[in-house]
Amino acid sequence: MTNVSATPQKVSLRRKLFELGEKALSDAGWSVTKIPGVGKSSVRRISRLADQHVVSIRTTQDCCVERQPSWP
Repeated sequence: MTNVSATPQKVSLRRKLFELGEKALSDAGWSVTKIPGVGKSSVRRISRLADQHVVSIRTTQDCCVERQPSWP
């Protein structure tokens, strides 16, 4: 498993990947909010209309993700 805190670059990359995950959910119409007191930084509540879920946004630095032509 990759140590995501090994270097400042890895910390920055993890933060950016997490922000991209939140943005993807928002772009898909979900409202993303942090749940206070949960104790896990990746846990968020997502809601859209009557749907509401507690999710963990996961990231990886262990593989390459190909950039799709439709991505900005």
